[in-house]
Amino acid sequence: ARRLNRRSVKVLADSYHMMAESERYETMKNNKDMIIHTHIAEAELGNYDVRFTPCLEDKYNTRKFVDELKAMGYNDCVTVEAGLRTGDWRADVTEALKALREWDK
Repeated sequence: ARRLNRRSVKVLADSYHMMAESERYETMKNNKDMIIHTHIAEAELGNYDVRFTPCLEDKYNTRKFVDELKAMGYNDCVTVEAGLRTGDWRADVTEALKALREWDK
C-alpha cells in the first residue's frame, strides 16, 4: 500500500491473521498512518485453528492488540470477525463486547 502511494489504498490490521502468521502486533505502529480498519479475534500464535470471539479470560493475549491500537492513537472501526466460542451467539457476543469495553479503559 505504501509503495502504491495512492490515497484510496490503505491497510486492514487483523489480529487473527497477525497471530496465525506469527506477526507481532507491535509492527502496526510502523504503519499506523496506513491502517483504516481492524478485525479482532482470539488467535493462537502460529495456529490457524483458533479464531474465537474475544473474552475477558484473554487466553491468547488478544488484549495486547487493543493495547497497541490505543498506544497508536487508533480511533476508528474495530470489527469482531470470529467464530463463536460456545456456540451461543448472544452469550459470546455479549462476552466479546464486555471484554472490548474493559480493555478500552
